[in-house]
Amino acid sequence: GNTQNCRHMRLLLDGYCRAFGQQINFGKSSLFFSPNTPASISTQLGAILGMTMVDDPGKYLGLPTMWGRSKKEALQFVKEKLLRKLSRWKQSLLSQAGREVLIKAVAQAVPNYPMGVFLFPK
Repeated sequence: GNTQNCRHMRLLLDGYCRAFGQQINFGKSSLFFSPNTPASISTQLGAILGMTMVDDPGKYLGLPTMWGRSKKEALQFVKEKLLRKLSRWKQSLLSQAGREVLIKAVAQAVPNYPMGVFLFPK
């Protein structure tokens, strides 16, 4: 069942660490379970793996790890991040041309990774 699979997963992780000389930082690792998972099971699996449980897994590589049904909503953070940067530069001492170059450079760099991973909505 679940606990046996989880123990097997832990053995695989430990074997990987031994084979490649790497180490998993379980202090920085966490588990996220479906709301349908009984608390007793999630607690037991967390103990086997030595990881804490979280309600919101947050972001990974700057992208939200959980997506809702709307990709437009999920990717809204890219637009907000760019607008925050732009609002800070309005008070900048750069010339108009300098601001324009800065805006173009950042507008191209900010969404690079998300645009490489996802097809953005129009």
